[in-house]
Amino acid sequence: MNVGRLPDGYRLIGKIELSDDLPTARKIAILSVAIAVVSFCVGLALVPFRRTFSVEAGVGILLRRIVCTIGLILAYLVLHEGVHGLFIRILGKVKPTFGVSGAYLYAGTDRAWFDRMSYLVIALAPVVVWTIVLTIGLAMASSQWFWALYLVQVVNLSGSAGDLFLAGTVLRMPPDVLVQDTGVSMSFFSRM
Repeated sequence: MNVGRLPDGYRLIGKIELSDDLPTARKIAILSVAIAVVSFCVGLALVPFRRTFSVEAGVGILLRRIVCTIGLILAYLVLHEGVHGLFIRILGKVKPTFGVSGAYLYAGTDRAWFDRMSYLVIALAPVVVWTIVLTIGLAMASSQWFWALYLVQVVNLSGSAGDLFLAGTVLRMPPDVLVQDTGVSMSFFSRM
């Protein structure tokens, strides 16, 4: 459920401004690094890193794989925010805004307040969608290209640390919580 204006009786019960909240940014960064390390170790158990990134295949091939990997990661970052925007559009029936703030790419809106379930869908949709898509791609990839695609999966999982943190935050709020997410600032409202 989305509402186009804040209902009567609701009051602000919390706010997170990612660009100004260093303790929260630190928690998200620690979670992100932990997820990246675990994901990387899982990948090493599956396919040796040198199968994709080795000079033995030739410098030209190595450089092509590095450039391709960087391109895939950059494309993923844009597509991740696109999925947030798509679900803001579907669930909020409003046009999302996209941008960059500091180290963050974002999608958000200041024209809608989302109930708990809608906000959880918006927050978690990219990690769910891209984990499925990338896992299918990994199952079909040759071992020579495994790590190029797997590094995108590592970025997917570790880069979703902020989304996971916000989902956990919303789950600890009152059941009637409404969330307004402009992309870099999240405001939480409740009757309680």
